[in-house]
Amino acid sequence: MKNADLIFCLDYNATNRLGPEMKEILEAAPCKKIMIDHHLNPEEFPTLMISETTASSTS
Repeated sequence: MKNADLIFCLDYNATNRLGPEMKEILEAAPCKKIMIDHHLNPEEFPTLMISETTASSTS
């Protein structure tokens, strides 16, 4: 992930939902991140956020 140009973050609204090891890897990745999610209270970690909390699911 450290060499990625872009990371899509699907169906989670906070990096701590990934577990400690993956959270660290994602947060260290220097690329842009796009979050697409439906959970309440999203964290401000992505470069671009699409958050539709009235949707029943991300898909």
